[in-house]
Amino acid sequence: MDNSLVPRLISPRPSLSAGRNVFTYSGEITGTPNGDAPSILNTSYNFKAQVEVPTGGGNGMIVTQGGRFGGYGFYLLKGKPVFLWNLVDLKRPRWQGTEALSPGKHTVEFDFKYDGLGPATLFQ
Repeated sequence: MDNSLVPRLISPRPSLSAGRNVFTYSGEITGTPNGDAPSILNTSYNFKAQVEVPTGGGNGMIVTQGGRFGGYGFYLLKGKPVFLWNLVDLKRPRWQGTEALSPGKHTVEFDFKYDGLGPATLFQ
């Protein structure tokens, strides 16, 4: 009998993101596996994107990772930049710009500074 299930499940796997702290993407990308995406757990991070807002406003995803039960998304909603966490579908903290972006090219950025409080404080 082999009782090493838990150690095998939590042991590090080969990953394209191992040891990296800067990721640059261009164009459209679909289907990035979780092991190859940057981890934003228990760390500070910064998302920066160059977008072009059309006349009439912009809507759409800039970057997303995860799904129904956890993850994050950085997107434009009615022209306003939005960053949202999905915390195991229990809570969805959301930060949104106060004004819609005007038509044209913009750089949007979400900068998160981790203060070490841990995930339990987010559910209080």
